Amino acid sequence: MQLFVNTLVEFSLISLGAIWLYFMYALVRSFYLTLASFFSVGGYILYLVFKNMGYIFIGILAGGIAGGVVAILLERFLFKHFYKKNSSSLVLLMVYFSVFLLFSNLIGLIFGNDMKFLGVSPKVISLPGVNITLPQVVLIVSSLGFLILISAVYNFSKIGLKIRALGQDGELAQVLGIDIYKYRYAVATASGFSLGVLGAIYTWDIGMEPYLSFSILLYSMVAFIVGGVNSFLGAVAGSFIIAFLKNVLSLLIPIYFVDVIVYSTLFVMLIFRPYGLFGDKIRVEES
Repeated sequence: MQLFVNTLVEFSLISLGAIWLYFMYALVRSFYLTLASFFSVGGYILYLVFKNMGYIFIGILAGGIAGGVVAILLERFLFKHFYKKNSSSLVLLMVYFSVFLLFSNLIGLIFGNDMKFLGVSPKVISLPGVNITLPQVVLIVSSLGFLILISAVYNFSKIGLKIRALGQDGELAQVLGIDIYKYRYAVATASGFSLGVLGAIYTWDIGMEPYLSFSILLYSMVAFIVGGVNSFLGAVAGSFIIAFLKNVLSLLIPIYFVDVIVYSTLFVMLIFRPYGLFGDKIRVEES
């Protein structure tokens, strides 16, 4: 039972990153590594709010809002210029990664590079065969809530229909009058808010340091690729597979070997099934 709970916590942590990588890849055809910055921003905003006001849930909400604001500002005043120049996927990748490094270094200058903690011990909920902290419960509920909301919007709304159209054939969709910038802004802002919330909750439970968010996003990226870069279901399923694999391995081998094996699954997948478990082989070859 504890294995299932640990897997659910890990899944809740990496699945949103995988989902937003899926959406942004569909809209920009590159890996949106700046997502890690939104996670960090949320964590440090909670740290500031709690240290100055003592409120955790207000800090979590503030972290989400800050993540969303940072996302829309970056899209509107920086990334848009590269989109208008039709920059290549590699150029965009370098821009996204550079922005993450910039944010991480700024955070390090302001807060220091050491791990920041709230200084309170999270409440532990003990059930027969299971121990889970209150922040982990909030993380699971929040992440699953976001996933359900995102899935509903994506599958049952006009917004989701237009995003799918842009992902399948962006040029044709724009010819038909769909404003791709509008939907990039919307998806980026939503990703910033949700990941800011998760980053704040994670800080409440574990703590935060400037580069920690990127290691979490790497797991999301592995899940995204393993599941299939053009599959919404693949991003979710891949996240659960990676979360389960990580927790099972941590019971069997030393923890410092876990990352090696998890990342190795990515290389195996790229060699034998490069379009992922749920990806469309034809579309990947055409893209």
